[in-house]
Amino acid sequence: MGAPPLFSDLLPDLTLPVLPPGWTEITPPDWLAAPLAVVVVISALLWSGRIRQTVVVNFLVLGMMLPALNLCLFGMAFHLSHGYMTQQLIELLPPWLS
Repeated sequence: MGAPPLFSDLLPDLTLPVLPPGWTEITPPDWLAAPLAVVVVISALLWSGRIRQTVVVNFLVLGMMLPALNLCLFGMAFHLSHGYMTQQLIELLPPWLS
């Protein structure tokens, strides 16, 4: 009697392309590099476990990491929806203004 099949053997083979279509359109703008670097550096510092004071950890996470991460998320959302939102906002203007 053979070994039972693995769970991964029961799943269909998923082949993903190397790059998703339109990859150049969803690359983040250059100004998001600074907040992303802040998030990565602080998370690496906290992951190392060298900081033992809870006040400093809370300050780094709540005061620096979360605002930088929110800036990245909102910035990327605005960057991706810029063309669509501009057209929708122009349609809201009165005809004599546009």
